[in-house]
Amino acid sequence: MTQTAWTLQDRHKAFCGDRHSKSVRHTLKNVAIDHDQRLVKGIIAADVIDLEREVIIPKGLRYGPGHYFMGTTKAVYLDHSWADKNAPASERMPVAVCRRIEDQGDHLFAQTRITKLTIGDEILTLIEEEALRGLSVGVIGDDEGPPTSYELKRYGDTCQNVIRTGDMLEYSIVSMPCNPSAVLKCLTENRIRRATASIFMPGEVSTVRKSYPVSGPAKVEKTILLDRDLALIGVLG
Repeated sequence: MTQTAWTLQDRHKAFCGDRHSKSVRHTLKNVAIDHDQRLVKGIIAADVIDLEREVIIPKGLRYGPGHYFMGTTKAVYLDHSWADKNAPASERMPVAVCRRIEDQGDHLFAQTRITKLTIGDEILTLIEEEALRGLSVGVIGDDEGPPTSYELKRYGDTCQNVIRTGDMLEYSIVSMPCNPSAVLKCLTENRIRRATASIFMPGEVSTVRKSYPVSGPAKVEKTILLDRDLALIGVLG
C-alpha cells in the first residue's frame, strides 16, 4: 500500500492527464430493477446518435478488466459529479458500482449496483417511477472527429461528432433527459428529499410543498397549493 491515499477523483485526473474527457448521453430504456439486490440493468452505450448529436461506437470503447474502468474503479456517479470542482467532496463520490458490462453487438449492457445510502434508495425510486431516464458515459476519445460520408448516411445529417475508439472513464446517472413531473411527484409524496430533487431540477423545487396526510378543508387547501406550484413551473397545464 502506498503512503499516498488517492481519491477516485485523483485517479481519474491522473489517468486523463492532458487528455479531455467528454460525455455521451442517452435515454435509459428497458430498465430492469432488482430491489433486493439493488441492481439496475440496462443499456449504457449504443451505436446511435445521442442527445448532443454525437455517436460513440461501443465496439471501439475500452473498458474491460485489462483497462482503466473495470480494472481500476468501476465507479458510477450522478451527473459526472466527480469533476465538479465547486461541489463538496461528499457530493462527488460514486453512488453505484458497475458489476458487469456485456458487449451485445451494437450496444453495451451493464449491471449497476446502487449504494445502500439514502441517496441510493431515492435513485432506485426515481428510476422505477421513470423520473430518471438518462445515462451518460464519460470517455476519453483517441479517434474521434466529424462524421465521414458513410457515418452521415448511417447516423443522419444531424450527427456532428463520432467517437470511434477511446477509454471509458466512468458512467453516470444523469438528470437530462428527466421526467420533471415524476420527480416532483416523488418529492411531494415524501419519497425523496428536497435536496435530491434539486440535483435533478436545480432551482425548480423550492416552492413545491410536500403533501401530508391531512383531512377536511386543510386537505383541499394543500392540493390547491400544490397544483398551483406545479403549474407555475410548467408541470401542469
